[in-house]
Order: sequence, then structure tokens, then C-alpha cells
Amino acid sequence: MIKGIDVSHWQTSGTVAKYKPDFVIIKASEGKSYKDPLMAAHAKEAEDNGAMLGFYHYARPEVNTYKEDADNFISRVKPYIGRCVLALDWEGKALSCSLDWALAWLTYVEQQTGVKPMFYCSISVCQYCKCIADNGNGLWVARYNNDPGKPNGGRYTIIPWKFFAVHQYSSKPIDFDIFNGTKSQFKKYM
Repeated sequence: MIKGIDVSHWQTSGTVAKYKPDFVIIKASEGKSYKDPLMAAHAKEAEDNGAMLGFYHYARPEVNTYKEDADNFISRVKPYIGRCVLALDWEGKALSCSLDWALAWLTYVEQQTGVKPMFYCSISVCQYCKCIADNGNGLWVARYNNDPGKPNGGRYTIIPWKFFAVHQYSSKPIDFDIFNGTKSQFKKYM
């Protein structure tokens, strides 16, 4: 397993250098128009420190079409395609919306970029996401148990996925992640 972090405009420059992760997943966009102002700076810092890249989009299906959200994301990550992992962040108000929207976003982004995005959700949401798991999208699961690589436990599991790609296991002082594989396996998600 390899270690990582995820960051957004909430983290200052220097965060990547401080934690020295193997990979960094960076917020690129939200909804149809928001662009994270620190995305490029975090990406440069990650690359300067030898970390592999990933980018995520915070879904806003309650106010936008999947295509509006996806086009915003694609416009942000286009220069990095081929050397980054992509992901859809499904939380907040998105949880009250249909997973058909998420599946359409994931499919469209894959068609436009050639990269099959991962799907980020809390472990309590996994059980409802069979259509996403059946589509073959890797799971980036959030379960803050401070036990890297062991998201299952208690009353929740990652089912219907057979395995997770990334486990976000802590949010203090920042979001810490672990990838379920090697660096070369991480690159297969690019």
C-alpha cells in the first residue's frame, strides 16, 4: 500500500512538501462553474515532490446536469490527462439525488478523457451504489477509523465492491489516504 493525501483550497501551499505523500488527490472543481483556486499550485507542489497526481470533482446534482458538472471538471484537468487519476466526490446534497446522475457523469468523463474515474463516498453509502460498482469504477471510500487500509468494520462494508482502491482513513489534521496497491497499480487508474 502507498500513502496519500487529498487537498483543496482549504490547505495552504507547503502541505504536500510537509507530508511527503506518494500521491495527492486535488480538488479541481465543483458544480458547473467553481474552479478550485489552488489546484494548479497543489499539482505543481505534488509533482515537484515526486507525488503522483489525482483530481476530484465535488458533485452538485441538485442544481446542475451531469454534463455541466463534467464539462467544468474536464476543462480543469485536461492538461493532466494521462498522468493523473480522476474521481467524482459524492457527498453532501448529492446523497439525496439519483445515482443515475453519478453514473452518467462517470461514463461521460471516461468517454471524453479515456480515464475511468474513481467514485468517492462514505462507507455508509457504498451499499446503495451497485450501479457504480457494476460499471467498474474504483472505490475511494471514506471511513475515519485511523486504521489505514481497513475500511470495513462495524455495521458497514464496502459491498458491493470486492475491494477498495483508496481508503480515506483520517481527516485530522488533513485528509489522509492509503492506496490498496503499488505505485505501478495506482498508475493503472490514470
